[in-house]
Amino acid sequence: MTSNEPCPLTFKRALELRGVTFRHPNGPPVLHDIDLTIRPGEWIGLVRTIGSGKSTLLDLLIGLLSPSQGSILVDGLPLEGPDSATDRRRDWQRRLAHVPQTIFQADSTIAANIAFGVPVDQIDPRRVAWAAALAQALDFITALPKGFDNGDWREGSAAERRPAPTPRPGQGALQTRGSHGAR
Repeated sequence: MTSNEPCPLTFKRALELRGVTFRHPNGPPVLHDIDLTIRPGEWIGLVRTIGSGKSTLLDLLIGLLSPSQGSILVDGLPLEGPDSATDRRRDWQRRLAHVPQTIFQADSTIAANIAFGVPVDQIDPRRVAWAAALAQALDFITALPKGFDNGDWREGSAAERRPAPTPRPGQGALQTRGSHGAR
């Protein structure tokens, strides 16, 4: 591995935010000077008022947003910056499962939505089916007219149109995984 290649990320010691501030363009800081350390196996709860930055903090932790100031490190390696690479952030995102408070559906197939971030030509259908089964959505998806190739989750008969399954109790909003991602 050369010095220009990204180091593969692990999550063996800690996920850290150091002095993280985030602000939307032309707005005041949503989060200011946050220091946080999460170790593998730890559970955290975020309890604050609406609009206080809970979702923004999670989006920073999973690499959907970048801090305006400060750094995010996984086992001491920065997710981004002059000494990092875009691939490091992607590597981190491939290790995560995220259940957002509102569902975002990319304008693509169900398979591509499940394997979000994986190039379409690299999606492994077996891993996508495994992830759908884990989320208790496999029967629903395979009953759709085009299955995983449906471009709209809402397509199909009225009997097929139902909300996505609710996560089981005990499933975290941020859950790390090893090599079992839906890639």
